[in-house]
Order: sequence, then structure tokens, then C-alpha cells
Amino acid sequence: MARQEGLTFTGNIDGLSFYHDKLNGYLVRRTGGITSEQYRLDERYAATRDASSEFAAICHTGKLIRDALHPFTLPVKDRTMMNRLNKELVVLKQLDTTHSRGKRRPEIMMMNQEANRSFRVFQFNEHVKTYELTKDFPVIIREQNSLTMKLSSILPSAFPKSATHAGLTLLQTVIDFGQGCFETRSSHMALVSHGSDAELSLVIPEISSCAGIELVCFQVLFFEERNGDLAQLSGKVHSMGFVAIRDV
Repeated sequence: MARQEGLTFTGNIDGLSFYHDKLNGYLVRRTGGITSEQYRLDERYAATRDASSEFAAICHTGKLIRDALHPFTLPVKDRTMMNRLNKELVVLKQLDTTHSRGKRRPEIMMMNQEANRSFRVFQFNEHVKTYELTKDFPVIIREQNSLTMKLSSILPSAFPKSATHAGLTLLQTVIDFGQGCFETRSSHMALVSHGSDAELSLVIPEISSCAGIELVCFQVLFFEERNGDLAQLSGKVHSMGFVAIRDV
């Protein structure tokens, strides 16, 4: 690799490519590789084009899910969340046997109850699983314009050290992956104290009427009472996961 000494520009000249590298400074090399036209038209690169198309679809799907739930995942997500989510979407995409290679999309298999089994229990914080926080799995009740989740209170053993209260929220987002849009709604946060054993109902009084795939999530945040006020605990002690997925 040739290093530039007196020249400090970037670009291509007479088969040479001049560029800047953060580690090594200004460098120059012969221009090589295939052209964009070869990549688009040459059958030798068909598999590469297919893989690139599917990878782009996975990134698009993952970003829509993250964007739709962004305000609620902020206090919950761990640093591996994005990679773990994309990994689950890759699994879903590979289970699509209906479409040809290059046209497989993960959202197609989200509605397959067998295929999306692992995706349905995905946790935005892998260290705290929502389905382990309550004695029984929550029950979802749908009415014409509302969504209700009934559940037992948070188990005392699930409270982190110093936590005195838990804040519970039901979320509904409907995502149109084809159009790249979404609508997200939530219930009011219900606060329960450590040791409470009362059954709870979380209600979204007016759910989205958009078309798309509906993802229903359950979020649990933990708080400590200090001088009469509730302070949200720091660290990744909170939880959020899917409780239902369906086409609407």
C-alpha cells in the first residue's frame, strides 16, 4: 500500500485511488473490484445481491420495531438488544419457504405461531425476563376499541435490591412494514408496592385502528421510594417483552 507524502487530496486519477485512513493518513492504491453495473447485472453476483436484499430487509424491520417502541425501550434495553433482535429476525426470515431467495422477509413469518415461537418471548433486556416476574402469564382481553391485560402482581422475589415499587405499562404498536410506518399507544403506568398481591388490569382505552402487524408489549420499571418520592432505579434492572403478536 503506497503512502502519500506530498499529496493530500482524495479521489480517483488514472486508475489510482487516493483516500484518507484515520490510522495511516493519506494512502493511494490502484482502483480495482467490480463496477456497479457488473454487480447489478452479472449473474455471478446474483447470490450476493439476494443476500444483500434480505439483509437490508432485516435491518429495515428491526429499525421499525425499535423506532416504534423507542421511548419505552430507553430505560430497559441492554447493549446487545439490537444484535439479538436482528438475530431473531434472521431466524424468522430463514423459515420462510414460500418466497424465493432474495425476497424472504422476517415479518412474513411473524404471524406463523410455530415459526415465531422464540421471537414471541424476545426480551429487550435479556437479564430480566418479564414472564418470570409474575406468578401467571398475563391474559390479553380484546374488545372493540380497547385492549386489557389482566395479571397477578409482581412477585416479591422479582424486586431488585432497594426497589419499593414497580411500574407496569401495557403497550400496543401496529407496524406497516411495507409502508414503513407505525402507531404506538400505551396504558397509564400502574404502580404496585413490594409485597402487594392484588390482581391488576392494564387498559389501553383506545387502540390503533391502523393496518399492519400488532405487537403487544409489557414493560416493568422498578422504583425506590425516597423521602416520599419515587426514583427510578439506575442500571439494567427493568424489563420489557412481547405478550402477543397478530395481524390487524
